[in-house]
Amino acid sequence: NVKQRDSRKQHVDISIQFGGGAAAQSARWPGLASYLGAWANGGLLRHSPEEIEELSRANVMSRSVGTNMENFERTISARSEDLRYALELNAAYFSEPAFATNEWKKVWSTQLAARSAKRLSLEGMGELEINPSLASGDTRLAVPGLIRAFFYRRATFVRWFEPILKESPMEIAIVGDIDPAQAIAEVARTFGTLPARRRERSAADGLPWQPLAQPVQGTLAYPSASQRSLVYFAWQEADATGFPERQKLTLLAAILDDRVRKKIRGELGSTYSPQTGLLHEDHSPNFTYLVCQVETSPEKAVGVRAMMAEIAGSLVEQGLAEEEIERARAPMMTAQLSAVESAAYWVELLADAQSNPAKLKWSQEKTNRLRALTRAELETAARDYLCTDRLSVFLVEPKKR
Repeated sequence: NVKQRDSRKQHVDISIQFGGGAAAQSARWPGLASYLGAWANGGLLRHSPEEIEELSRANVMSRSVGTNMENFERTISARSEDLRYALELNAAYFSEPAFATNEWKKVWSTQLAARSAKRLSLEGMGELEINPSLASGDTRLAVPGLIRAFFYRRATFVRWFEPILKESPMEIAIVGDIDPAQAIAEVARTFGTLPARRRERSAADGLPWQPLAQPVQGTLAYPSASQRSLVYFAWQEADATGFPERQKLTLLAAILDDRVRKKIRGELGSTYSPQTGLLHEDHSPNFTYLVCQVETSPEKAVGVRAMMAEIAGSLVEQGLAEEEIERARAPMMTAQLSAVESAAYWVELLADAQSNPAKLKWSQEKTNRLRALTRAELETAARDYLCTDRLSVFLVEPKKR
């Protein structure tokens, strides 16, 4: 997938998506995707991590790696003249990774420290408790305890990750100041020489995430003397599987965010801002939630929870005002119109354009669709999607150690 853009002269951005991300994790060894740095920074069989770092500096190239719920992604930023080198180097990470022992030790130590910190933090409770709950308790999202993580070994990670490197579907996107024909030829010359791999996702890349069959209510505690609590609302939207429905939900989330922020600040004087948005995965169409979370002090948490429920109920029962719809729509329109000027937008759009062609088609329609959404459509969506029989609520509170 190639897009020629010269907004950044003599520069190119590359995305390599492969595998199933967190979905590919084993229930027996959860959390292995967190150790990805042992591959990304672990050098090659013929070049140490230090040599790779020196070569990258000489060629003015930056690299990063990440994982999400359904994909791994290697991203590279380089000069256009170094495209061949960038592709050669990163193709080698799929054919001859070294998983250097020293790098494994660094990642292992970092993960141990991170696990300790998460269990003592408000933010960590989302990853430890809330996300697995929303995925029906899927053990792939479980975070191993400190003692279990202590016994994770390099060999375990390598046995799990090597088949992903060699066999999983891969999609490459290149955006920048480059001739498309040249870019395609360079990919063929480098990644095209790797052994044949699967072209379609399979169970090896992880089964789709499944949402809750029934809403849940829960109170969670984390050991801390801090004065920070979290109220977390999640509406399960299993039938909002298409891009148009998700767009309605995104606009509804912005309206809900505005109402919650105004009411909490106006009545409680709290300076905390809500975080509202959509949680969804393209390869798990039923796994869609509209979420709204507010950080507050423990003594105000119950009141904030009641306010959030009242506000969501008012959207359903009393409808929406044209003014608040436009107030939420305007920045979304501005963001969509300006995004097309950035390389990051095109890299993200093209990263899975072949495996998810509907996303590319939707990119051509979404701005006009957003502009055309009516008050009646949004009020219908609010009644359909913000009802209480879809709502799960989590209250996270500090527990003094």
